[in-house]
Amino acid sequence: MVDSIIRKNILVNLLKADHLRYSEIRPDGVADDLYNYHLKILINKGYIEKVDKKYRLSNLGQIFISETYPVNPQGRVADRFKQGALCLVINEIDKQIYVLNQKRLRQPFYGKVGIIGGGVRRGEKIVDAAKRKLKEETELEGEFEHLGTLRHTSLKGDEVFQDRIFHICITYNPEGELLQESDFGLNSWETLEQTIENEKAFIPNISQIVQILEKIKNHQDDLSFRFKEEVFSF
Repeated sequence: MVDSIIRKNILVNLLKADHLRYSEIRPDGVADDLYNYHLKILINKGYIEKVDKKYRLSNLGQIFISETYPVNPQGRVADRFKQGALCLVINEIDKQIYVLNQKRLRQPFYGKVGIIGGGVRRGEKIVDAAKRKLKEETELEGEFEHLGTLRHTSLKGDEVFQDRIFHICITYNPEGELLQESDFGLNSWETLEQTIENEKAFIPNISQIVQILEKIKNHQDDLSFRFKEEVFSF
């Protein structure tokens, strides 16, 4: 756990960027020697890496600050078990099938492209969480069906770095005009083939999403199957 507020604030400054300069990740009011001391600790732990004279969260740092020691962009810390709704949004445009994709503009998946998703609030139904995230991030509206649930856990040695339950939901032909850019990312309609490739490249890879998209691609209309799995990665 990050014991120092200074180290926490350094990590927070890197949350919404791919790379930042040395001066840009320095917390306000922190002396040079103290800043350098804590920055070196984070680099030595492998949470921050320096590339081309700029700094960024490493893969380990991205998981650490989003899962092991979750901190939001305002610096608030929450020790919680995360549940997320993943939204498969299918649309037919000119007799072709497209899927809503988003290029992330925030960590831990900055720059990555895949379907949208977000956390489930306390007391909120899974399908309502999917509907809310779709509206928040794209201005589209749709009614979702819950296809299945899985738990994905990543371990490094004996330490848990990522542990989350994913609920996969699907909707067809949403209403409204797509918001192409939001605080969350860049939204676009992509072909089934491109979406499958995007999901295969996304980490963590959720194979069930690819399986569903492959069924749609092969004109299989029966998506009424259910699954409940626990996946552990080492």
